Amino acid sequence: MTAREVGRIGLRKLLQRIGIVAESMTPLATDPVEVTQLLDARWYDERLRALADELGRDPDSVRAEAAGYLREMAASLDERAVQAWRGFSRWLMRAYDVLVDEDQITQLRKLDRKATLAFAFSHRSYLDGMLLPEAILANRLSPALTFGGANLNFFPMGAWAKRTGAIFIRRQTKDIPVYRFVLRAYAAQLVQNHVNLTWSIEGGRTRTGKLRPPVFGILRYITDAVDEIDGPEVYLVPTSIVYDQLHEVEAMTTEAYGAVKRPEDLRFLVRLARQQGERLGRAYLDFGEPLPLRKRLQEMRADKSAPAARSNGSRWMSSTGSTAPHRLPPPRW
Repeated sequence: MTAREVGRIGLRKLLQRIGIVAESMTPLATDPVEVTQLLDARWYDERLRALADELGRDPDSVRAEAAGYLREMAASLDERAVQAWRGFSRWLMRAYDVLVDEDQITQLRKLDRKATLAFAFSHRSYLDGMLLPEAILANRLSPALTFGGANLNFFPMGAWAKRTGAIFIRRQTKDIPVYRFVLRAYAAQLVQNHVNLTWSIEGGRTRTGKLRPPVFGILRYITDAVDEIDGPEVYLVPTSIVYDQLHEVEAMTTEAYGAVKRPEDLRFLVRLARQQGERLGRAYLDFGEPLPLRKRLQEMRADKSAPAARSNGSRWMSSTGSTAPHRLPPPRW
């Protein structure tokens, strides 16, 4: 097994695979708070047992599998790790001056005091996942956890990033029902804990500069959680990140002409860091009109045409902000 593979699955997972350590189905002292809360929650265990029955499997094996996935994806916010990461992020983004609209930030600060903010951002660069969380902290908003692809969970950066709020999730989960259940439950627990969130609504970087079709998995999980859990409002914040120029364009162009995409690893990070030594202008961070999800759900229930709206995928919910990266359709509930 390579260092890259060890970094992605973690040392604990490696020991479990070779039979030295068993997956704990009860909370560990090192678990993030959401992991502890879920493993102790009656509703979580009841739904896991129901899933085990549906799959025709032993409940304990499903519990152990779910606990492993939960620890694999769960992030934390360690103050020392976050501060060191912020310094690293600013250095890695040194090719750009980041511009943010102060009026938009003022509006978000007011909402942040009483509600959860869910930033759905357009995705053009690997830097997006650093730029937005850093801008959130620099502008005195509550810190956010960021959903990102498991391809970025490479040694040795992955373990550090997880302690700064990075949630690494798998993309191909069609044949892993337990994983999908755990991701949905984890998203619900984050909503219940009033945690700000960010993720790419496109599901990956655009290779053309044009917006890709939106992917609604995370948004659907968040909306389902809002629907089930009593609590403060959750505002969906359409977020646009645009750069004057990108160092990544050359690699994207060669890939478009058939070159094999290089894997994300330590060598990839070194190349990316070296490129940022050349100044490329500005990065523009814009926020669309925040959309109150809980209020929107209530309005749809009160609307006599709501059943038709739920079954009609062509009906769109839109943000009024001109900078919004997408028009968002209503999730399925």
